Amino acid sequence: ASPRAAAGRHTNRREDAMTMRPAARLACLVVCFLTLPGCAAIQLSSTYTPPAPSLQETPPLEVDKSLDSVWIQLIRGLATSPFDIVTMDRQTGFVSATCMGDPEEYVDGGTLSYVVMLGTSVLRSYMYPATKADTAWTETYLGSTCRAERQVYLDGKVNIVLQDAGPHRTRVTVNVRYTLTINEHSQQPGGEPSTSQEVISFTTGQPGQSRSGTIFRSTRRWEDAIAALVR
Repeated sequence: ASPRAAAGRHTNRREDAMTMRPAARLACLVVCFLTLPGCAAIQLSSTYTPPAPSLQETPPLEVDKSLDSVWIQLIRGLATSPFDIVTMDRQTGFVSATCMGDPEEYVDGGTLSYVVMLGTSVLRSYMYPATKADTAWTETYLGSTCRAERQVYLDGKVNIVLQDAGPHRTRVTVNVRYTLTINEHSQQPGGEPSTSQEVISFTTGQPGQSRSGTIFRSTRRWEDAIAALVR
């Protein structure tokens, strides 16, 4: 072949490369994104804001009523409340009851925040209370997926003690044992789905803590509800 013909073939190949169809160029970028370690990929970062420190322990409630009248008022009030009486002993002034409820209402666990990133750009952010009963979200970008599902359940056991505090005066002590059950299903970018369950227990005035460091404290709404029955 003549030098002129060879030069023509070289020029044609260069022009073909420069005029590559946009779809073909996009396909090359997708392959790069999914396969080459130097290419950008979605990443997941998280932060946690703990609940505010709890107030000083509230002293037992004292009401200006006789022990007998407070006992009758308490039992009647519990019978028409969301609390279910388990045991009661008039001689010792002891009552135990159980309850269930929305964990976000009765427990403060701070705030969980998740950010899905592509390089330095934020694709999506999620923020919700750590005691929110149900949360679920999914982010998929060019075949890479972040997914999270979380369910939180709350059970409570209430111990109430009535004591004679003087003429026509009764001391009421309330202690609640909180039990949170947390089920989580998640998938990190490029990883396999995972499932976990954790049970966390704590009592009135004492914080609980998960394996990941999430702190849980009573909002005292159950304790206040019991106090309201005897006032």
